[in-house]
Amino acid sequence: INYDVNDSLLVWTERHNHVRWENADRSVIKIMDIKNRKCRTLRAECFYTSVSLSAGGDSLVVVSTHLDSRQTIDVIDLEGRLLRRIEMPQAVNVTSPIIATDGTVYAVETSVDGACIVSYPANKMLSRHLVADLGYTNVRYLTLLADTLYFSSDATGVNNIYMYALQSGKLQRLTSSLYGAEMPYVRGNTLLYADYSHMGYTPVVSTISQRPTDTPHSLTYDIADTLTALEGRPIEADFSQTPLPASSYTKANLFNIHSWGLINADASTVSLKPSLALSSQNLLSSMIFRAGFNYDMTDTDEIMWTELSYVGLYPKLSLRGTVGYKKLSHSELINRYDENGLPEELILEYDGSNILKKLSLGITQPLQWNRGAWRRGVSFGVAAELRSNSGVEYYIYRKNTVFGQRKRRIVEQGKINDEKYLDINYNFSAHLLRRLAERDIESRLGISFESSYQHTPLFDDLGSCSALSLNVYLPGVAPHHTININFALQRKEASATLENIHGETVSMMMNDMISMPRGYDVLNNRLKVCRLNYTMPLFCPDWNIGGLTYMKRFRTRLFYDIAHVIQILEKSIYHNEFNISSVGCELYVDTHWLRLPFPVTIGYRLTRRIEMSDFTGGFLFNISF
Repeated sequence: INYDVNDSLLVWTERHNHVRWENADRSVIKIMDIKNRKCRTLRAECFYTSVSLSAGGDSLVVVSTHLDSRQTIDVIDLEGRLLRRIEMPQAVNVTSPIIATDGTVYAVETSVDGACIVSYPANKMLSRHLVADLGYTNVRYLTLLADTLYFSSDATGVNNIYMYALQSGKLQRLTSSLYGAEMPYVRGNTLLYADYSHMGYTPVVSTISQRPTDTPHSLTYDIADTLTALEGRPIEADFSQTPLPASSYTKANLFNIHSWGLINADASTVSLKPSLALSSQNLLSSMIFRAGFNYDMTDTDEIMWTELSYVGLYPKLSLRGTVGYKKLSHSELINRYDENGLPEELILEYDGSNILKKLSLGITQPLQWNRGAWRRGVSFGVAAELRSNSGVEYYIYRKNTVFGQRKRRIVEQGKINDEKYLDINYNFSAHLLRRLAERDIESRLGISFESSYQHTPLFDDLGSCSALSLNVYLPGVAPHHTININFALQRKEASATLENIHGETVSMMMNDMISMPRGYDVLNNRLKVCRLNYTMPLFCPDWNIGGLTYMKRFRTRLFYDIAHVIQILEKSIYHNEFNISSVGCELYVDTHWLRLPFPVTIGYRLTRRIEMSDFTGGFLFNISF
């Protein structure tokens, strides 16, 4: 966000998220009348940045980035009508435009030659004029008062506020911030700026005349010069002047193989698998394709796999297919009754490989309306998985049968694990959450809702499961503390009863779709859960251990979970209801390893199961990409 203000108007640029695609986001100009608080919006088919008001407050100057990657400095009136346009050359980035009372436009240009302040006189017969060459520094927040320019620069390695007199060409540093001074705002002799510390930004008001103005400061990059000296030899920089014209990119460019590997890392299960994998992702990131062969013979569920996701359409499409096998070998004695009703001992035996094949298709429609401090969105979709198991031949024969004569004495034979079913999952979710501040762990205000339904309508019946979940987020007693209350309901319907090879009557039930109270794993047909969480940071040590790991923050979560469980078996013949609850604490440390940008969270959970009067614990691990 970039803003400017005078006695009657406040203007700023605001990013508006596209309802579906991040690459289609736009930036608009907001104009607010300070007296009556009325606000209006200026929109265009470009991306607005760095807006400022003219001295008279009747026009704006703004940087516009167009769809063909071309940048211009536009002077517009308060209704959005174009008054003047200044075209920028290729390979030049322009920021912080301001307009003087005589119509001269000043701006910061950055190119391969470094940063400089330039001016564009109101008289179009006069060309661009170089005001100050600032070298390879980061110059931002340019502002003008009378004949003096004020801006922020990191010339010493830390951002500070500088002033540049247009008449004399004198450059002076106004602040000596330890961690950074930015966003100068000058009125008369008063300088207002934001000073950064470990606690964030703090507004500072000072008087310019009280600042040292007699010591010129050379814009040199001390840190870069020191590092260059340590190299022991000069570093030659060769910046090519070859023009880089923007070219159109067709959506037909779907495949771009960028990497392959001999190990497949799965962050969701925190595991490494020996696997020959090939990865492709096009330049727009609209299509991602991966395929691989798993040569780990201890885990053969997925020997070959391929997955594809495409987000170039309004709905997201995903496809995944796998082929594997599972070795099944078993032999045991079972008791049956013969045709005369007399008990006899039989031998159950099977030995073979079960071929596993899965094909999954998912269609999801995410929509978002993020504005200001709030994130708002809904998502709905359906996922279908067709699973087929070839099964393994089994034999049941009499105990006294000689192996060579077994087939003549077989009592029963068939296939075990021979199944085929279509699993379909429907889901809907919505959220309204306040955006996170820099030090927040979770949203401190908001609500989210999720519902799901899963069943197997074709082939084998595995039952069904439906679930509802509601999360409420409230601020805690101190900054960055969050109270989270979760209410969840689940209902399972068992499959039709079947008789297994042991002659027992069994039925199938799906896995849970909501979380049980921590520390428990209980069979259920009906489940009601309430989870209370209080999350807060503990301290931020900024520990660096030998370049191996960087410990950024320690945080904790206190929790209390309670659930009401109903078990219904044998078509309501067996009915059992009971409550389970737990209380405990989770301790986390947020880290970075080997200077990689991906945050790694390591934690430990200690849980007291109240009904069982015991303690249980376990380590927690998460990687965010």
